[in-house]
Amino acid sequence: PMIGMVQPLISKARKSTSDRRRLLRRLGIAAAILAFGFLVPLPAWVSGDAWVRPASLVPVRAGTEGSLESVNVTEGDLVSQGQILGRLRPDEIELQLEQVRAASLRARTEASKARLEGDLATYRGRQATLTELLEHESFLTHELERTELRAPEAGVILTQDLHLRAGDRLRRGEAFLEMADLETMEIQVDVNGKDIQRLEVGRPARFKVHAFPDRTFRGQVVRIAPAADERGRFRV
Repeated sequence: PMIGMVQPLISKARKSTSDRRRLLRRLGIAAAILAFGFLVPLPAWVSGDAWVRPASLVPVRAGTEGSLESVNVTEGDLVSQGQILGRLRPDEIELQLEQVRAASLRARTEASKARLEGDLATYRGRQATLTELLEHESFLTHELERTELRAPEAGVILTQDLHLRAGDRLRRGEAFLEMADLETMEIQVDVNGKDIQRLEVGRPARFKVHAFPDRTFRGQVVRIAPAADERGRFRV
């Protein structure tokens, strides 16, 4: 009789223990999901006005001074590294180079004559002059090469109305045109203040643009403006 009274209590205790174990397992799974959520940020979508542009612009500058003789490209042209984009008139440099070479020939001839005559002082003077002339000839040779305006890297021409620049006088270091490498682009987005907390520098990003509705582009958040503009939007 006593066993019959105790048996229901044992069964109830076992059921209670089983229920607690199931509850603990459920709580453990929920805790793991929450922890995973904190460790792996969930995707966050934001929208706003956006501008797509090359990440960096590359100016093509004149390596020497001269008048622009020809322009070989127009806006939107794809060019390869080293391609000649335009030329400066070489006339002035060619004339100087011709004069220096003639002077070098005279100095060499006079130095040889002085050596044969035993005139050591004249020989040394002409040799010194010849050394200076040869250095100047090397400089002018490189200047002549710089009259060719070449693309420093592959990319696309961005400057408009380049044909109107023909005949312009360019100073050394003056920009002839701008180009860009389209392999690396930058997108700027104005994000609403209520959405900015979803973003952080260094996080990977995916974005879509209306011009290519079927494509998803990938990138990374590199900058977030420290303050909002007058509309309450942050430039990302």
